[in-house]
Amino acid sequence: LVEDLIAALKEAESSRSVVITGFGKVFSAGIDVRLVQHASLENLPIFLERFDHLLKQLLSYPRPLIAACNGHAIGAGAVLLLACDHRIGLSNGGIGVNGIHIGLCFPTGAVEIIRAAAGIGGASEILLQGRRYLGDERVHLGLLHELEASEALLSRALSRAEECGQVDLEVYAALKVRLRSDALERIDQFGFADREQFVKKLQSKETHERLAEALKKLG
Repeated sequence: LVEDLIAALKEAESSRSVVITGFGKVFSAGIDVRLVQHASLENLPIFLERFDHLLKQLLSYPRPLIAACNGHAIGAGAVLLLACDHRIGLSNGGIGVNGIHIGLCFPTGAVEIIRAAAGIGGASEILLQGRRYLGDERVHLGLLHELEASEALLSRALSRAEECGQVDLEVYAALKVRLRSDALERIDQFGFADREQFVKKLQSKETHERLAEALKKLG
């Protein structure tokens, strides 16, 4: 999925704006913890490096990114949502990251995307509390910009994308990089340490127990 997103985003740069949405009642449930739990210690760092690459691509994406959030956005799925410049959601559907309850630390890229969307205060709340936010609190916290009825969600997102795509895209891309240059530098600075910490935590007995508990709740 990460490689597909990297390729699709690169291809979509020929457009003036991009809309990201999910299927059914879920925008994205994030990384499959079942796969993470059983990933080999050789392959996991490779995946994490490519995930970092995707996060950097999202932070500096040179076109307006519009999210049509059609339902739940959890964990890395919430990060994908928050990487979008304008986020439209339904009245239902939870948004949140619960890494702190599982014992897996979000990488710097994910933290920077959340900080860019919700500010330092909002990012602290979202990451350190690990809650799933519902209803209007998603707008108040900066997770969504507006709410829309399900039947009009995609058309509203496409309309907003058309509006956003009318600007000078060269200026848009330059401003986006300048706004996020510090974040991009921090990803490069801490990326290796992030991956090392993630793998180390994944090997711990306590994390395995928390993951098993999370999988039980998933059914």
